[in-house]
Amino acid sequence: MKNFGLPTCPYCGLKVGPLRTWILKSRGEYKCIRCGGISNIILRPAVSYLAAAAILISILIFVVFRFIIGKITLESILYMLIPYAVFFLAALFMVELKRPIIRKRVPYPQQGKRPGDDPRQRPPVRRPPYSENSVPRRPAPRPYPPSGSRDSQDIDHTRIL
Repeated sequence: MKNFGLPTCPYCGLKVGPLRTWILKSRGEYKCIRCGGISNIILRPAVSYLAAAAILISILIFVVFRFIIGKITLESILYMLIPYAVFFLAALFMVELKRPIIRKRVPYPQQGKRPGDDPRQRPPVRRPPYSENSVPRRPAPRPYPPSGSRDSQDIDHTRIL
């Protein structure tokens, strides 16, 4: 791999330290401390293959200790963790910093506009019936139902058919 190593700023060439690279892996952007340039953080495609290899090697070690040797000990668990440790250390060197792609906005074509798209041709906005300094009026409260209506009866007195 020609780019295997610690990432460098695409603007000024400053190398990013391993601890900062470890923190950067989960972020989306990096701001250089020297030049202030903003760059995107990209993991190389080889990281996926390395992760898959670590999982397969760990499963193979588990199968060997579980079915061939016959028992799983603390030592075998440590052997299963070695591929993951190698993966996490190697992933530090597979981080790239790239300049963000800035696309120019293309203005909309004038001939394809609809008649209502021009803000000068839009109908005026309807204002509320009250002025801006006054408080809107609340609707009048609803009167309680009369005493003989069904709404005023308690649940205990309802008939079930």
